[in-house]
Amino acid sequence: MSLGADLDGLLPWGGIDNRPFLRCLSGYGLCLWRLQRFAEAEQVFGRMLRLNPSDNQGVRFLLTEVRAKKAWQDPTIPGGEREDRR
Repeated sequence: MSLGADLDGLLPWGGIDNRPFLRCLSGYGLCLWRLQRFAEAEQVFGRMLRLNPSDNQGVRFLLTEVRAKKAWQDPTIPGGEREDRR
């Protein structure tokens, strides 16, 4: 909210004060993906790439799966199966 949706500058990872915001965006995108809100997750990850084109967090690799509408899988569980925690 502080930066506004129309920010057209860069927030490179090399600027140490930019990292908390980029980490926050990453977490938000992952949450949206896990909730299967694919279009919104794609927007967040796309914005991250525009803000930080060097993509130090590797969101370009996540975009492929989000665009294909693949379900999020827990990388800490062998085989990627997720526990249903409902």
